[in-house]
Amino acid sequence: MQQAGSDKHTISMEAPCATTSENISDYDTLSPAPLSPYDGSTPDPGFVTPRTPQTTSPVSPYVNVAFEDLIQAGQMLDAVPVNKNDPDEQPPKKFCSLLENTSVLAHLATFGVLGVLIRYSLGRLFDNVGHVTNAQEALFHDLAANMFGSFFMGWVGCVLKKDISHFSEHLALGLSTGLMGSITTFSSWIVKLVVVMTKGLWLRGVIGLLVGMELSMMSLLVGMQSAEWFRSLLIWLKLTEVAADNVQRKLKGLLIFLTTALVLWTLFLSLGVEDINNLERRTLWLACVLSPPGVWLRWLLARHNGKGLGHSKTLRWIPWGTLAANLLACLTGATLSAVQLAARNNHESTLWIGALHLGTLGCLSTVSTFVVEVHTLAKGDKPWRAYAYAMASIGLGVLVCIVFFATVVWVRGYDIVL
Repeated sequence: MQQAGSDKHTISMEAPCATTSENISDYDTLSPAPLSPYDGSTPDPGFVTPRTPQTTSPVSPYVNVAFEDLIQAGQMLDAVPVNKNDPDEQPPKKFCSLLENTSVLAHLATFGVLGVLIRYSLGRLFDNVGHVTNAQEALFHDLAANMFGSFFMGWVGCVLKKDISHFSEHLALGLSTGLMGSITTFSSWIVKLVVVMTKGLWLRGVIGLLVGMELSMMSLLVGMQSAEWFRSLLIWLKLTEVAADNVQRKLKGLLIFLTTALVLWTLFLSLGVEDINNLERRTLWLACVLSPPGVWLRWLLARHNGKGLGHSKTLRWIPWGTLAANLLACLTGATLSAVQLAARNNHESTLWIGALHLGTLGCLSTVSTFVVEVHTLAKGDKPWRAYAYAMASIGLGVLVCIVFFATVVWVRGYDIVL
């Protein structure tokens, strides 16, 4: 790795979190690398060293953009930048754009379904079995899932993202954006705590917001640190050298994940139709069926991260795509929750609204991407942006839920049963 002041600039191998995302989560903030407070020389995690113009993978919406412009704007990308002048960092031969997009969607769909299953299982484990979390408490139902996904986002979405992308770019995107993004859920966190507030338990709801944010951030940091140790072990064992991604590997990945996605979707659709004796199980099966559109939409929205607003592209440091995905999920979730109260005795409404909450909206919103973006902004030269983005995301989410859920409850006089 070259020092920040050298003539040749490279991506820091010690800071893979900043070169790839979610999707950082979906895209990483790229900013100049300060000297590390740990050893006085190496870049701190979350940063990259500036270098000459670069290109990105076809998966990324940004191609042939000057790297310095990305640094200046606080740009976010979802792919590993490639140095044109470095023969060891040349991108693989291009995949057909149709097959490229099909492969990406197949990876996202497969890991999105798995994310729903893991989130549901963690909720059952910590709520129904362990009695640690509860819908009525500050330790809300999906807290364990948000912590779990944020922890491993530190692995596959930050520290090991570049290594995984070297092997398979689509696999890296699937693990971070698809799996970790779908295990965690922003909308469920906000909606359920606003429901608690609407019941009159305001202090409990506010504490739940603080606890959810703090524990998710801490899980990410612990995950990144443990991943650094694991990566050091892999380097010591000389297990990091693998052949670079290529067209043949992309084609194999397309066939494997497209087949897997179709099999899983067909299986859960069949279970959702046939398993009519248990409402909770049937809700889970239909949630798996409805999950791919959620993760696909989040991925598409995240491609707007770093583009700014209007023709002047102002506020480019804000990940607008992630913010839009989370707020859209909160708005929809709050509206569906109000509808569910009005039709609480309707079995079919309860089934489909529950499936949409667990599947589509759970995959559309994400906490793991959100906390990585907050962490990356905090590591920049203007750390106040991290606090502004975090407070705006949570504050707007709560406001949307109050407008579309709480006001309906108060006006209509619905009784909430937690």
